[in-house]
Amino acid sequence: MHTNSNRDCLGAMLAKKYKKPHVWHLREFGREDYDLRYLMPNYIHFMNTTTDYFVAISDAVKRAWVDKGLKEERIYRIYDGITLPQAETIQKADAFHNRGNKNTLHIAYLGIVCPSKGQLDATKALSYLDLNIVQNIKLDFWGDYKCLPEFTHAINAFAEKHGYPEAISFKGFTDNIWNELPKYDAAMVCSRSEAFGRITPEYMSLGLQVIASDSGANPELIEDGVSGYIYKQADLKDLAEKIKQVYIQNTTDWKKISNNAKLRVEIFSDTNHAKNMYSFYRRIVH
Repeated sequence: MHTNSNRDCLGAMLAKKYKKPHVWHLREFGREDYDLRYLMPNYIHFMNTTTDYFVAISDAVKRAWVDKGLKEERIYRIYDGITLPQAETIQKADAFHNRGNKNTLHIAYLGIVCPSKGQLDATKALSYLDLNIVQNIKLDFWGDYKCLPEFTHAINAFAEKHGYPEAISFKGFTDNIWNELPKYDAAMVCSRSEAFGRITPEYMSLGLQVIASDSGANPELIEDGVSGYIYKQADLKDLAEKIKQVYIQNTTDWKKISNNAKLRVEIFSDTNHAKNMYSFYRRIVH
């Protein structure tokens, strides 16, 4: 039996009833990222006593569940995987990055617009930059921005109050983001706690300059200053410095970071993930 979500205990119950080996996939923190609380009063004991092995999608997730009480020796870390973009999409991104006029820094930010995803932090960080820099930044939020209208309003109000409403834009939902991402130079991940964050390696696969917080699994995906940039979570001045660093970066350093990101992301490909899962099952079966 393989339970593919730590929210669902049906697989564990069936494995216990029919005396089958059970693997439980840990794909999120729970309370730290989605503010989830389990209705089962002693759920850690239940998980430990019904499960032979756990698979955590990052070291950060593994540490969090060990802290909750799961048995560490039963937890294997196997990174999630992403489908790498087509060569044509990568070529479009390269052409955009190599364009002659790069006065404007185009930054993509993907995810549902809500407090835990950090869009307000990204907007506030711009206030720590000189206006002559902010005037040359375009920060686009992709994803549902209508589910929490008061939060979207707070973002717009902050940008308006500080004199750069044109710097941010809400693009809404698209079912083909690969058509849009090649039009960006950089990307941001300000989430308070990403269990893995597949969008981060997706950004990296196109050579975008990714700025991410030091929370969750972000530091496992990005090597700070090598394949992207890591800032201290909730330190908006540090985030602003990283944005400025990307903005003023010379061509040589830009290409180095971009190429390193593309190489780094091979670790997180869906092909590599499938191989690791297959090896895991061969190991535990024998």
